[in-house]
Amino acid sequence: MDPVPPSLVEKWALAVVALVAAAGAHTLCNAFFHCGCRGWSAAHCNIHHSIGPRCPWCTAPWHFALAIALWLACAQLAIALGRRRFGRRAPYTLVAGFFGLLVGAVASAAITVWLTGYPHLF
Repeated sequence: MDPVPPSLVEKWALAVVALVAAAGAHTLCNAFFHCGCRGWSAAHCNIHHSIGPRCPWCTAPWHFALAIALWLACAQLAIALGRRRFGRRAPYTLVAGFFGLLVGAVASAAITVWLTGYPHLF
């Protein structure tokens, strides 16, 4: 049996979730690590300080890229599971995607703190 290809609604839902993730990435970074990132920029991030802990996602951009990849993977998984459980309606699909995004974001922040030893989480 062939796997069912993702529907157009699933693709659009993931695209919307990805846009929100991109727009809020630095805001989430600051929410998790209290680093000073805001909006679209890391201009106020603690990576510019001469001493003290430096944001683990801004000091190594590949950490940030891996974190966002985890966010989107969790969002895609939540979309697929949500559509299977709650039906194929667009609002449920979007809610599932945002739930997956939130789970992926928290998981990636916790993993980052565990791997890097950064002193703040939430």
